[in-house]
Amino acid sequence: MKKILSLLVFSLLALASSVQAANYKLDSAHSAVNFKVKHLGISDVSGSFSKVTGSFSFDPKDFSKATAEAKIETASIYTANKDRDNHLRSADFFNVEKFPSISYKASSIKQSKVKDSYKVNGILTMHGVSKPVVLDMKYLGIAKDSEGKEHVAFRATTKLNRKDFGLLWSQALEMAGVVGQEVNIVIEVEGQTL
Repeated sequence: MKKILSLLVFSLLALASSVQAANYKLDSAHSAVNFKVKHLGISDVSGSFSKVTGSFSFDPKDFSKATAEAKIETASIYTANKDRDNHLRSADFFNVEKFPSISYKASSIKQSKVKDSYKVNGILTMHGVSKPVVLDMKYLGIAKDSEGKEHVAFRATTKLNRKDFGLLWSQALEMAGVVGQEVNIVIEVEGQTL
C-alpha cells in the first residue's frame, strides 16, 4: 500500500511540475495591431502596425502569474494611403524619428466573469507618454504545428484617447473634429514556444 501511495504522490508531483508557465515569442507573421478612428465624425479610417515583437509567459490553468510585453515600430503604420501614412509618421502625429516605438508591459492579469476572458492591466508608452491601459483579452486556445511546436492565441481590445498621449494635430483642425480623439484597438496575438 505504501508503494502505491508513494507512486501516486510522485505521479501527482510530476504532473504538477509539468503544468508550469511556458515561454512564448510573439509570432509577428500571425499577429496584428489594428485600429479605427473617426474621420469628420462620420466614417471610420482603419489602420494597422505591421512590425510587432514581444514575448509572454503563462500557465493556461493560472493566468494570475502571466507576464507579457510587446513593442510596435511606429514607422510600420499602414492605412492604405501613402500620403496619410507619411503624415501619421511626421511630427504632427507619431513623430517616428523621435519616438520609434510604442511599448506595452502587463502588470497583472485577472479573470473576467466570461469564460476564457481576462482583464490585462499594464503600462502603455507612446509618443513619450506612459499611462495605465486595460486590455479586454480573450484566450483563443493552444495548438501544435506540424513540427510539434506549441502555438497559443489571444485577442485583446481597448479604447484610447490619442490626446492623452500627446498625439495632436493643428488646434484649428482638432477643434473641427477632422480626426476623432477616440481610437478603437483590436490586437490579434499568436505566440510560439521558445
